[in-house]
Amino acid sequence: MKTSLTISIRCLAAVVGGYFVASLSSLALVPVQLALFKLTVEDAILIATMLSYVVFFVVFIDCFCQGSALKAWRNILVYNGILASICWYSGGVL
Repeated sequence: MKTSLTISIRCLAAVVGGYFVASLSSLALVPVQLALFKLTVEDAILIATMLSYVVFFVVFIDCFCQGSALKAWRNILVYNGILASICWYSGGVL
């Protein structure tokens, strides 16, 4: 595969996939924080939103650390699956 195509696929995975993982993490971290730390709902939402930026950058970096673009997409699907299951079982929005 061409190098420019590989980089383009990784950029797409980093930006689009990172956005989906970050948005799901902000949804999944609210009930986790409410259960573990006994925070108010407003504080849990604020902290989850701030942490979603960190999650986005970690996923962005992870996409370029993988050996192939396929592994980057696989990791994004795994992260989304884990976060979606947390949302589902905690009675979240999903």
